[in-house]
Amino acid sequence: MRFRSVGWLVAAVSVVAGCGCGGSGSNNNQLPPTPPAVTSVSPGNAATLVAVNSAVTATFNESMNATTLTTATFTLTPQGGAAITASVIYNSANMTATLTPTSPLAYSTNYTATITTGVQASNGAALAQSNTWTFTTAAAPPPAPTVASVAPASGATGVSIGATLTATFSVAMNPSTVTNSTFTLTGPGNTAVQGNITSGTTTFAFIPAGNLGYNTQYTATITTGAQSAAGVALAQNYSWTFTTVAAPAPTVATTVPASGATNVNVSNALTATFSLPMNSNTLTASTFTLATTSGNTPVPGTITYNSGTSSATLTPSAALAHNTSYTATITTGAQSSAVSV
Repeated sequence: MRFRSVGWLVAAVSVVAGCGCGGSGSNNNQLPPTPPAVTSVSPGNAATLVAVNSAVTATFNESMNATTLTTATFTLTPQGGAAITASVIYNSANMTATLTPTSPLAYSTNYTATITTGVQASNGAALAQSNTWTFTTAAAPPPAPTVASVAPASGATGVSIGATLTATFSVAMNPSTVTNSTFTLTGPGNTAVQGNITSGTTTFAFIPAGNLGYNTQYTATITTGAQSAAGVALAQNYSWTFTTVAAPAPTVATTVPASGATNVNVSNALTATFSLPMNSNTLTASTFTLATTSGNTPVPGTITYNSGTSSATLTPSAALAHNTSYTATITTGAQSSAVSV
């Protein structure tokens, strides 16, 4: 009984084994290709503070059919909107598809990237299911400050030589960045004008250390070193020019002897006091003269200038003639110290 049982079991095993080897050698039981999969994405899923100029990438676990990776199968869509315009390229070397937006993304916006089942591997196997992920772009940066207004205005003429310059910005500024190195004033030959800066929240003043020159063009400049309270710099240097008022013409305030005086001492010198400080180089024997009224015979002499009293003195080389009329003349060649010679 025991031997018969063993023989029956052997026969049964033999039949089962034989069933696994039957057939004519066909491949009907070959497994289909494994669907491709996305192994990594950038920006990552749920990423935040993503730069608005970012591209979106997806890397696969096997070589892909590049013709199936298009703007129809790889899309990027803002929340509540339609898919953005972009280009899609596939790099076979690293098995990565890149979606590049044609324009920057919107700030503070949630985007959804989608790769559909229309994407296929090189062996023809399609993605098993659509792959989606989301990310959020960064908030818009603070606006760059601009110079909203200046005084004197750009191109202004007739500006007082004692003028203070002011610049008003579009946003609150960091006072430590608006200094003598970032807010400057220059005159002819790019010569720096010394001055002090007074600060406010949006308005800053440049106060020259002394009077500016008459009838002179100046250039004020605020550089990109000036920053807003949020730390954003001026986008570019801001410059403007203005021209100061013309120098006032000096006048002869008093003379000694007075005009029309008689019985003048023949050894007297002549003195003219001016309304403004004068340029002594312009007070010469050709601009301050003395001559006889009759015959216009010139009287030689020396000219001196007293800056303390703004007066010029003509001292004849010899005593004048008695009982003779003389005419003293100061020409327009005499100039105030405000005018360069």
